[in-house]
Amino acid sequence: MRAHGGQAGGDAGTGRRAVDLGIGEDADVLGRIGLAVAAVGDTLREQGLSAPAVGGGTTFLQAKTANEVLKAQERRIRLQKLKGELIERARALALVFRLAREERDAWVNWPARAAALMAAELSASCADVTGQQITVEPAAMQKVLEKHVRAHLDELAEVRPDFR
Repeated sequence: MRAHGGQAGGDAGTGRRAVDLGIGEDADVLGRIGLAVAAVGDTLREQGLSAPAVGGGTTFLQAKTANEVLKAQERRIRLQKLKGELIERARALALVFRLAREERDAWVNWPARAAALMAAELSASCADVTGQQITVEPAAMQKVLEKHVRAHLDELAEVRPDFR
């Protein structure tokens, strides 16, 4: 079927050429219009302005106001990006992932570095308290530390950042 009563030329009201629309295309267009009207209402409400009721009509002035607000928001976001105050979500996720990986790797490697020193300190401390020589094996200390560090890292791995 042809929109605008089958006119082959342009539509004088919009300056657009008539387009063949099927049923699916009509629903798609109506869906996009509904989303646009909802976005106008959301924008107006975010700015503390009155928004049309659901199912109510949006006036030209409300739509124009929402459009101006959206353009101002876009300019502000563009400026924040240029100043380096705002970064892309994908970049933020990649940075958080990289930092978390580095932190995890540091903790996984820590027991091997610290176990011998901790075993020596614990042995000396026990000898001072009991008066007897007690030896804590560095390998046993490392094994215990690794077990507890991995358990703690597993708990931390459950935290997921939400950048919405």
